[in-house]
Amino acid sequence: MNHLHRPPIRRRMLAGTVVMAMGLLCGATAAHAAVPCVISPSNSGTTQTDTTVTGGPGNDTIDCGGASPGKTITGNTGNDTITGTAEPDTISGGTGNDTITGGTGDDTLEGGLGIDIISGSADDDILVGPSNDGVQDKLDGGLNTDTCQGPPPDPDSLASCENETMPPAGSPIGSPPGSPPGSPLASSLCADSGGTFTTLGLLYTCTFPGLFMDHNANAARNVCKQSSAVFADLPLVYTCALPSSL
Repeated sequence: MNHLHRPPIRRRMLAGTVVMAMGLLCGATAAHAAVPCVISPSNSGTTQTDTTVTGGPGNDTIDCGGASPGKTITGNTGNDTITGTAEPDTISGGTGNDTITGGTGDDTLEGGLGIDIISGSADDDILVGPSNDGVQDKLDGGLNTDTCQGPPPDPDSLASCENETMPPAGSPIGSPPGSPPGSPLASSLCADSGGTFTTLGLLYTCTFPGLFMDHNANAARNVCKQSSAVFADLPLVYTCALPSSL
């Protein structure tokens, strides 16, 4: 009689084992599900996938403090506030005056054009103002061993930066021989403020369609002077030229 009851017992044991295995598998899948970032305003035009976040054209708040996995975050235009995840992130503020805070993990944080405040927090981070966009950025590496770009040629403020680097040759101020001084960055500054950028030999101009306050004029002046060039600011245009081209 005992032999007659063994097959059902074995079947029940096998079924139980299968159910437990499926439960463990489902639990593992749920544990690794991506957690999105919190975006505001909700109608800002910001988009995100499991691993990327792309800001809209305005002032975005992108909070990834409780998100996972690590993200590649791009703020684009506007004055953005961006907080990274607890894993390694790559964050770029884009144009505008941005506030960027990395979480734990080895992060790469870049402010882009504008007056930026960048904090690395914990772990080994790379912080870039950049140090040659003509304005003063504030960089704080936080804990562990961090690498910050600067401070020259800009008067950037650096704190808790164990290593300091200079902007790479040819970007963005560095230009090929014979090109206008600072023209790669100057072109971006001009376009960001709604102007039309033109080069002529060792001179470049930024022309505006109407009278308005250009919020990048001071940065453009600093970039021009960093190249030992001469800057002139008129109501509808500003120019930068090497002395030999005047």
